[in-house]
Amino acid sequence: MRPAARQLRDRPRAHCPHRRRGSLQAAGVRPPRRPGAHRRPARPRRRGCGRHRVGRSGVLRPGPVVTRPPLLVSVTELLRRPGSQREVRRSIPSPGFVVAGSSVPEGADIDVDVVVASTADPGTITASGTVGAPWRGECRRCLEPVEGTLQIDLDEVFSRRIDPSEVDDVWPLEGEEIDLAEVVADAVLLALPLAPLCGPDCQGPDPDDAPVTVEGDGDGTGEEGGEAPRDPRWAALDELRFD
Repeated sequence: MRPAARQLRDRPRAHCPHRRRGSLQAAGVRPPRRPGAHRRPARPRRRGCGRHRVGRSGVLRPGPVVTRPPLLVSVTELLRRPGSQREVRRSIPSPGFVVAGSSVPEGADIDVDVVVASTADPGTITASGTVGAPWRGECRRCLEPVEGTLQIDLDEVFSRRIDPSEVDDVWPLEGEEIDLAEVVADAVLLALPLAPLCGPDCQGPDPDDAPVTVEGDGDGTGEEGGEAPRDPRWAALDELRFD
């Protein structure tokens, strides 16, 4: 009598060791190890694989923050297209400019409004506009605090080819960027007043708090109408004779 197909499929075969090993594992029995076979060392388990691996090597750490100078202007496109221009408007903190009795306080806002343009001359850039900065100082007459605002006109030229006779009027152009920080610093330092005055009608110190006294009256005579007393240090000149 012919057996059913299922009986043939489920019947174990003596010559197939893999089928016997699979049936033992399914039954929860560990199959015997073949004689002479070496046991493979276990590989360490990882918490992830591929790009999803989690570990200290996969942690993203922030890098150093690189800050670009606020007045560093790229002129790459301007050099390629002569006649083009670019507006630059910045408000930067003052590093602290001091000239004699006046200064621009540290941290004060300096407003820069400049138009950077390329000319028909290859490798030449112009920068024109205004710079505004607050300043303060001390009146040279009454010594009272004085404050004001500088309004400076800029008209500078940057060039890759500098004539030795015009080295003081042209800024060097190196690479494809110009730094307006030096231009602004020079303009502010030159515009600061050396001896500020609170007003053209300043009469000096307050006469009530600090009166100014002058010996004798306006015509050079003393209080009794006689000659003003002479300085004894000049008495030796009376003995000189030029005969």
